[in-house]
Amino acid sequence: MIKQIRRNEINEAKWNDLISKHPSGFPYAYTWYLDAVCEQWEAFVNEDFSAVMPLPIFKKYFFNVVYQPNFCQQLGVFSLRDDKAIVSAFYSALRKQFFFYHIQQNFTVQKIANQETNQRPNFELKLSGGYDLLSQNFNSNTRRNIQKAKQAALTCSIVENSFDDFLLFSEQQLAGQKSRVVEKLLHTLSQNKKLITPIVKDESGNMLAANLMVKCTNRIIHLIPIVSEEGRKNGAMHFLLSEVIRNFSNKDMILDFEGSSILSIAQFYKSFGAKEKPFLEIKRGLIK
Repeated sequence: MIKQIRRNEINEAKWNDLISKHPSGFPYAYTWYLDAVCEQWEAFVNEDFSAVMPLPIFKKYFFNVVYQPNFCQQLGVFSLRDDKAIVSAFYSALRKQFFFYHIQQNFTVQKIANQETNQRPNFELKLSGGYDLLSQNFNSNTRRNIQKAKQAALTCSIVENSFDDFLLFSEQQLAGQKSRVVEKLLHTLSQNKKLITPIVKDESGNMLAANLMVKCTNRIIHLIPIVSEEGRKNGAMHFLLSEVIRNFSNKDMILDFEGSSILSIAQFYKSFGAKEKPFLEIKRGLIK
């Protein structure tokens, strides 16, 4: 039986154990990750927490709306059993309880009975090969930009679980704006030993590009890339991603670019040899 429960009713040990074993390898549905990116969330669970569905919620026109949070690309139903009936039951409960919802279902589910869906693109690069082999799949533009960065003597450091430089650079590039959610996410990822912040600098030590990345058991997620105008001229982000690929090559991991429907961004991800891995988007009501 599926029931809806509040955040404080969740058995965190059982919930997080399920998410840690889920084949997607995503961090988004851990309780601590959802706490960082959502003001309020509840959940559908079955009786033994062997299948769960996070429900990020906000109020709109006196209705509770289930929405897809920022920095949280794929949620939906998480279950260790490949059982279409379980997925169908969760979405049936969703339709009965909520008139408005927007969910991006993690890719392990590719069909949902009695539910209209749209297909969205994600791009992934398997890192199990050596760097020389992986870099053979870079396109000519990416190769040129990496060479440009090397000629400009740019350097890249890949720091784990520290974020001071990333926070400073993000504030510089965003005109001093601070994002409470980003700061909270940085602290949370660092505390849970899942944060990587690659930083590219020029010869004078000026930061040109940075990335907030999430390191999980079998994937690294390209979450918040930032590059300066000077960095764009010198291929800093191409160089940053190339160095991440070099650093984690020969490992049974995936570089998850978090896909985009914007053609130019999708082409950028594909320029590193990334392959499309689609997931489902489900909307009901006037969700923007």
